[in-house]
Amino acid sequence: MSQVASTGLGIVTVQVTQPAAQSSNGIGASGDGADFINCNGNEQKLGVEVGAQTGFWNLGSATAQASLTAPSGNAIAVKTISITL
Repeated sequence: MSQVASTGLGIVTVQVTQPAAQSSNGIGASGDGADFINCNGNEQKLGVEVGAQTGFWNLGSATAQASLTAPSGNAIAVKTISITL
């Protein structure tokens, strides 16, 4: 995300969708996860565990959307990711 939250506690929510057409076995999956982050005005890295809630993750591509909700404002980033071993 290019926007940096200045201060306070924020929450990052990540949603991942893998359509059947992008899965190695032709079966789609989706899931989400969230974690808190202490906003300090600097760009940070945060790992968020995303478990498949429908189906199972398979080798291939998926779309990930990360949303930051923070006192100083909100931001969203969308990216195509690769699911590999």
